[in-house]
Amino acid sequence: MIHPARPSLLRNFLDAPSEDTFLPVYRETHKVVYSICFRIMRNQEDALDAFQGAYARLIACARAGSDLPNGKSGDETAIMKRFAALEANRLRMKRTRRMTREQTMAEVPETGCRDSNGMDAVAGRETNEILQSALNELPDNYRIPVILHYLHGMTHEEISKALRVPRNTVSSRLRRSLAKLRPKLKRAGLTDFTATVGIVGLAMLPSDVSAKTTWKASSSLAIGMAGGVEMVTIASILKTCAIVCVVLALAVATGLGLSRASRDNASSQSSGYPGKSSGSPSYTSEEDQPHRTSEVLEIE
Repeated sequence: MIHPARPSLLRNFLDAPSEDTFLPVYRETHKVVYSICFRIMRNQEDALDAFQGAYARLIACARAGSDLPNGKSGDETAIMKRFAALEANRLRMKRTRRMTREQTMAEVPETGCRDSNGMDAVAGRETNEILQSALNELPDNYRIPVILHYLHGMTHEEISKALRVPRNTVSSRLRRSLAKLRPKLKRAGLTDFTATVGIVGLAMLPSDVSAKTTWKASSSLAIGMAGGVEMVTIASILKTCAIVCVVLALAVATGLGLSRASRDNASSQSSGYPGKSSGSPSYTSEEDQPHRTSEVLEIE
């Protein structure tokens, strides 16, 4: 059930983006945003980058007056889930291409459990560790839809838009993921998958991260975003400029080469009869010259 005040929080921020209107949106969404980022990235440093990037997308959209997926009256939690998944997945693919080392989920004490009392808390942590271990064995394209759907309540359609893959692909990957997970969880004594994921809580945001620090960091990142859609970095701009300069230099060099070759060819054609243009025939003797067709009239 959506809280009645949620749409107004988002509308207030989009109509007048500032730190004051950002703080209520942040307080409503920061836990689930970080949890999604952490579970996708699997280490704290990268998760914080994605976390700030997700809010930077929202800030950039507000500053540019861009339309959000569900409009200004939408639920900010649903929108921030989508931004978190989009930004975390973008960074994951970027870091994967760079072969950045990833820590496993078990190496960072990141999660709580939904019931934190006594033995239930201990059981929750143990269940969480078993589930995370099983999830880590899945390929990313199977692992991430499970995280978004079963641990963070996103629909197939929302996951499709966040990951930019067809909805049928999301459904298919979820079915295959469960087929791989259930035997592993069953061997660990966890036979009910729904009950298992129901115990697992959200990943915990580091205590030194606050609304104020997030606003400052994300506001700076938002400057390099085009309407909250794509990040434009100084490095990418310089790289593009360098490529353009190389292409232009090659084009100029090719043009000069062709011009010089054309002049050399024209010179060689005209060298047989100096003083005549290259289009005029050249003659080596008087016999080769054509006879006159008209008589010369003498004046008496």
